[in-house]
Amino acid sequence: MKSTLEVRPVFHWSAKRICGHFVSCYMAFFMGRMLEILLKRKGTPVSAERIMESIAGAMVCSFEVNGKPCYLKCKTSETAEQIFSVTGMKKLPNLMTSKVLNRLLQLNVV
Repeated sequence: MKSTLEVRPVFHWSAKRICGHFVSCYMAFFMGRMLEILLKRKGTPVSAERIMESIAGAMVCSFEVNGKPCYLKCKTSETAEQIFSVTGMKKLPNLMTSKVLNRLLQLNVV
């Protein structure tokens, strides 16, 4: 498990910031481990590295049509789709407006 918990290099000098850095690294490690466990329970054992690659590859591209923002879901891996499913995220349509994106992701996108 130590191989997936990376906290170096630390470019902070105050104790508060160093502590914050380690806490955020630990939280990322914890969430990755929980995803591993959830996926394994659903019959899809996936490594932490593959989980990180799949999440990093899940993107939404923005563009404008007649001055209005639109969003296009880029192709995602099967692992990313499984991650979204076990976390309860709603499946995004391929093409959406900011209103739809805000509603599905519960964000405040411009």
